[in-house]
Amino acid sequence: MLTERTLKLKCSPFARAAAGAVLFAVLWSAAPAGAGLTGGQEKRVAQARMLLEEVDARSAREIIDEFNRTPAPLANLQIYEAVAATYAELVKRKEMTDAAAKKQLYNQIRLNVAYLQFGGDPEGENSRKLDLWIRQTLFRHLPRGLMDDPAVFHTLE
Repeated sequence: MLTERTLKLKCSPFARAAAGAVLFAVLWSAAPAGAGLTGGQEKRVAQARMLLEEVDARSAREIIDEFNRTPAPLANLQIYEAVAATYAELVKRKEMTDAAAKKQLYNQIRLNVAYLQFGGDPEGENSRKLDLWIRQTLFRHLPRGLMDDPAVFHTLE
């Protein structure tokens, strides 16, 4: 049986965060619906979705419905916008054209969000250069104070 202690001993912090993200997604999908996103916020989802259309197969409606099933739909929108902005910025800066490389970058950004949401060290000493670059870019795009919101950023302690 895996316990938190076993995870600490056998997994890297990044792997723990990814595993936590999977558990979090499962638990969150069962959360009761909150107030939901407003029409203006739904338009923001669609705008962010346009930046990610090459790598995110979900429709804007699917994303909106997913966010509305969580206890913090607005916070999830803000994270999604930060992911989209980070993705667009890094694709442009790296002059990426390969579809597989773009998808890999998008997945790496999402893993870094999960890592941060579960208390990962943003300046992690054992982190790869790409992960540090992603986190620095995410920080610029996340609204101030959002990482202090316990509804979306947790610790495993």
